[in-house]
Amino acid sequence: MFLVYVALLCTMDLSSNLVRALIVGSILIVFLGFLDDLFNVRALSKLGFQLLVAYLITSSSIGFGIQIKHLSVLAGYYWDLGVFAVPFSMAWIVGVMNAINLIDGLDGLAGGICVIASLTMGIASLVFGHPDVATIFFLLVGVMLGFLRYNFNPAKLFMGDSGSLLLGLNMAVLSIPGIWNTSQVIAFTIPFLVLGIPIYDVMTSIARRYKGGKPLFHPDWQHIHHRIMSLGFSHKQTVIVIYMETILLSFAAISLILIRDNSALVLLVAILILIHYSATYLKRLYK
Repeated sequence: MFLVYVALLCTMDLSSNLVRALIVGSILIVFLGFLDDLFNVRALSKLGFQLLVAYLITSSSIGFGIQIKHLSVLAGYYWDLGVFAVPFSMAWIVGVMNAINLIDGLDGLAGGICVIASLTMGIASLVFGHPDVATIFFLLVGVMLGFLRYNFNPAKLFMGDSGSLLLGLNMAVLSIPGIWNTSQVIAFTIPFLVLGIPIYDVMTSIARRYKGGKPLFHPDWQHIHHRIMSLGFSHKQTVIVIYMETILLSFAAISLILIRDNSALVLLVAILILIHYSATYLKRLYK
């Protein structure tokens, strides 16, 4: 998967900072995942390396300058991040990498989520006038579909940390010029929606471990896919359920993409209320 994807990137415009950032970042992060798969690198060391890669991608002085520069909240109103652009961008990149890494607990789960999310963000990038970014998103979708054929349960190929970190890095970086920095009202919520399941899982994992007094990187069996399986769903059924949840979130994101004025904010609030009450109902149903 890695070799095919990087080879395809090398056929694109190598003068583009985005393409070069993706190639260099992908090579470095796959190297980290390879070492981790072989030698089980310490969590803090792995996090430190991820931060270095994220800084290389976002820094304008020594890196490629791929930064989240502003947040479009309302039509004509931008929140300029200024000096916080680099740390905010680094947090986004490292956060998505680890979210995809943590959700990779069942055959085909992370890959399928990334196919759906990348396809949706590719469509968003195309609508927002960034066909170059959309093309790379669609390349990622094609590579992942080929891999997913052998990664779905029962898997013949496994992603490992190399694959999950690679996918997380590329989706996070591509979303910056393709979605985050556009003038579309509340466009920054689109990546959060389409990656809602992995982001929710990593946030609840951090909260759970902090509340239980355990190290933040301490593994457990309380991830969202484990909890769904505990309700009696099989491996394949659990993966398909999470696919369907991701598709629903992607439809919600697409509805925001198509709205070009401040009414998108009303729709977002309605979506968040629906998600909240749906989650509350399911908790009571399966309590």
